[in-house]
Order: sequence, then C-alpha cells, then structure tokens
Amino acid sequence: MSAQVRELLRETYGRAPDDAELEWWFERNPVAPSIVSVADGEGATTLSLHRVVLDGQERLAAFIVHAVTAPAARGKGVFSRLQLENEERAKEAGASVVLGFTTEQATRVLLGRHGWEALARPRIWVRPRIFRTGRALPDLPPFSESDVAKLAAGRTRLAKDVAYLEWRYRESPRRYGRADGRDGELAVVGIGPRGGAVCELAGGTRMLRRAARAIDSSLVFGLPGRERQSTFLKALFFPTPWRLHFVGKRLDPAAPLPHDWRLELGDLDFF
Repeated sequence: MSAQVRELLRETYGRAPDDAELEWWFERNPVAPSIVSVADGEGATTLSLHRVVLDGQERLAAFIVHAVTAPAARGKGVFSRLQLENEERAKEAGASVVLGFTTEQATRVLLGRHGWEALARPRIWVRPRIFRTGRALPDLPPFSESDVAKLAAGRTRLAKDVAYLEWRYRESPRRYGRADGRDGELAVVGIGPRGGAVCELAGGTRMLRRAARAIDSSLVFGLPGRERQSTFLKALFFPTPWRLHFVGKRLDPAAPLPHDWRLELGDLDFF
C-alpha cells in the first residue's frame, strides 16, 4: 500500500517521501503498523498509532499522517469516506482519540461534517542566524530512561518512551542530532527543507541557545506553548505568522480531549 500512497502523493503534490521513509512510518512504528485506507487512483488516508497522555491519563491515539485526494477525484467525498473508515479501524485497535495537524481544507471538513474539535492553533517561532558554523549536526547517541523522564513535561502530550524516541529519531531516514547542557538538559535537533528545527527540548534559555547553535541553518524553528514563549524570546526566537491547525475527535466518549497540549516540532515531522 505504501507504493500506492507514494504515487498518489507524487501525482497530487509533485513530490512524495521516498520508499524508505514511508516504510519507516507505516511498518516500523513501535506501537503498531499504520492504518492505511486507499481508494485506487482516487485517494488515501493513513493513521499512525501513538501513546499519548491526556490530562494525566495514558491512552492510545491515532494521528493523521497522510491524507491525499487525487485532483480528478476531488468533490466526490473520497477523503471523508476513507477517513471514517480509518477511524473505525483505529477504534477497533483500541484508540481513544484521533488527532491531526491538518490543512485549512481538511480542517473545515473534519470540524464541519465529522464531529472533530479545534484543539489549538500553535504558532511556529523562528530564530534567524546571520553567522553559520558550517558544522554538521552533532551525533545522536542512544536514548535512556533518564532522557525519557526529562522530556516528559506536561499533563497532555505525546507519551515518549525509549522505544518511541529511538524509532522517531535514531531510526528515521532523516538525520537528527543532540545538544546537551548543564544539569542534564538536552535538545534533539534536525534540518529539513524549510530550515533547522528544535524537535525536542528539556531545558531553559541557555539550553535553547545551545540547541540553535548546533544547527547549521540560516533559520531555526521552534514550537513553544504559552508557558515557554518567554524562554524562546530570551533565546532570540520570534513568532511567525505561520499557525497550525491541531484538531481532535473522541473515539471513546469517556476519553478526555484537553485543549492545553505540550507540543514539540518533533511531534509534527513537518521539518
């Protein structure tokens, strides 16, 4: 199925992740393989299963990873049909909620027709860099239980154990690095098509500055919640006009669906 999804993405957007990246997303997730629904030649939707913490409770969630409708099939309800099919399969797999960072169009469909809720509009922040080092990203050693504990901030967030962090960063076809600070502070950093990214952060202003210096890019992006905006300002990051749509839906009516999330750029994999 990954080949069909890749071809639909390439046909629709003119580009697509390579086979290694799709295989990593679809098959090697330590929680479970992705849920994929394909309408041959018309569209595809995929959900990736992850552990999350919702208001202090650990649950299983399904995240929209790819959703694509071929140009010739638009207006036929392909996205809605496949998404609802995936949601049923996610519920059968034990997911309590389904979540997504969605486009403007997909957000309107999900909120208007399928019972989703707008959870947050997080804003991307950026630090421009005039002087660059020319250095490669630092190495990324194996993660430890201590790293997991340091990154586990917030009552509503992705639940990241060692297996998740290893899969997400060290096994990814993309390359990531690690910066370390005093008192065990750390950051996971990467470089994508738009620039550098602080993907995970456990620490304050000094650690954030160290993380930005570890990235040889003219732009370094971050995703601070309200509680961390002063830290990012002190590290010379500034808000951009770019806001994301973060949406969700209960699959279990008794599941909490908080709006106050602790999010990191690494949760998006946009970079």
